[in-house]
Amino acid sequence: MKRKDYWLLVFLLILAGLAGGSITTWLIHSSPAYAQQKNAPEKVVKARAFYLVDKDGKIRASLDLMGGDPRLELIGRDGRVLWSAPTEVRVVPLH
Repeated sequence: MKRKDYWLLVFLLILAGLAGGSITTWLIHSSPAYAQQKNAPEKVVKARAFYLVDKDGKIRASLDLMGGDPRLELIGRDGRVLWSAPTEVRVVPLH
């Protein structure tokens, strides 16, 4: 095969591939697929407690109720409470 014939064959193969792809796309045209739309996210989250855990699953912070009152605690790596609100010491008003 001569060099000129080789390049003509390459050109014709590329042209045939483009034509075949275009015709296939035109014949099998479908509408694009879209993900289903989710419902709007809830604006309120209700729970009795929230826990923030580290990669090992140890609780590092908590937001919960203690005796009906809200409590927030930050917990160190060793498991000790670093900070708590309200503090365990309660101020009792004098009457």
